[in-house]
Amino acid sequence: MSKVVVIDGGVMTMKSIFSWGSTKQKIVEGTLPKSTFLPPSSYTFFLMIIGSLKRIGINKEDQIILAIDNTTSWRKFFYSSYKGQRKEYRDSHKFIDWSFHYNLINKTIKQLEESTDWNIIWCPNLWNGADLALTEQGQELINESEVDLEKTYGTEADDVIAYSTKYYSDKEVIIISIDADLDQLCVRNNVKFFTLMTKYRGGTGTYKVIDNGYKVLSHKIEKGDKSDNIIPGETDDNSELAQKQRELIIDLINLPSFVEEKLKPVFDNLSNSQLILDKLPFQNSLAKKYLDIYKKDKIITYEDSVKRLERKKKKTKKKKEKQNGSKNINSEMAFNEKTNN
Repeated sequence: MSKVVVIDGGVMTMKSIFSWGSTKQKIVEGTLPKSTFLPPSSYTFFLMIIGSLKRIGINKEDQIILAIDNTTSWRKFFYSSYKGQRKEYRDSHKFIDWSFHYNLINKTIKQLEESTDWNIIWCPNLWNGADLALTEQGQELINESEVDLEKTYGTEADDVIAYSTKYYSDKEVIIISIDADLDQLCVRNNVKFFTLMTKYRGGTGTYKVIDNGYKVLSHKIEKGDKSDNIIPGETDDNSELAQKQRELIIDLINLPSFVEEKLKPVFDNLSNSQLILDKLPFQNSLAKKYLDIYKKDKIITYEDSVKRLERKKKKTKKKKEKQNGSKNINSEMAFNEKTNN
């Protein structure tokens, strides 16, 4: 049976740009030689995607979705401080021209849309503030005098990823990301999360094992999410209203109806495009590696990941037992020494 692989384009974009910036800084500061090869961020973007797909193991009948951010999220309307710290964080990286790299990667995404059989989903400008204020959630949670009713908003990659896990409920859906916000989606039996945070078997990426997605969700609603600048008592007043606002923007299992109503026709009308190898980006290098995603020699299975985690737990347990044993021996020696004296 075919599966659906959903790639978090926002994560891929940021990882590739930060990789470029980190290497550039090391070259400028002399940590790396000036002759060090520094590929464009768009090259790294495509390379990471190919590498991830190869480790998952793709069949030609599988569906690949690349979910793109590149818009002001509707969440910003309901929670004005949402991700508000990120511009300052980006600006702190003095070697990175963000506009340049965003444009570079967007051009590559456009090429991928024209040359692959992937579905690129990007949904900007779906609502203005007035539209959102008239929703059930807007009526309950928003004071219209405090928001911009003319500004436009769209969905972000998280929404596309979350909706795909529900839309394709009859298929296995594999998410490629590092974003822990997506852990909650593993409450659905058809969902697996392939994280890029882990090095394993000579490459990057392994499956996460999420015990309870609902617990992840309730914890984030209660405690907030520092990475998204949601800090109860700091970015809001931690009132009952603020908790409802946090729940609205954090809950990916139950997207609001106004979001699902916009995404459903997008998914209903996804095209069946064809792969055109001679139009892929980076014809002299990466394009030649594209078909490697169908090879089966580097696959990491979910079962491999479970076994890896079990081995890690056993190793940690043995280490603790050894440490506790050493402590007991030292305590006994100290006691005997004190007694003898």
